[in-house]
Amino acid sequence: MTIEEIVEQIKENLNLVNAGVINPEDFDENKKDDLEDVMNFTNSRNNLSPNEREAVLQQLRELKK
Repeated sequence: MTIEEIVEQIKENLNLVNAGVINPEDFDENKKDDLEDVMNFTNSRNNLSPNEREAVLQQLRELKK
């Protein structure tokens, strides 16, 4: 998967109101494995709690360039 596909999947899993706040170009290619880990976590959950959603968003902020 490309970073763009991974980020799109994460955004879909998070059901964000403003999905535009997360852009694939905000992430370096060397963060791809970390993004895949985030995606796998969000894929494994049917419903994310507000705390889990916030934790995922925080992780994404830390992974940005």
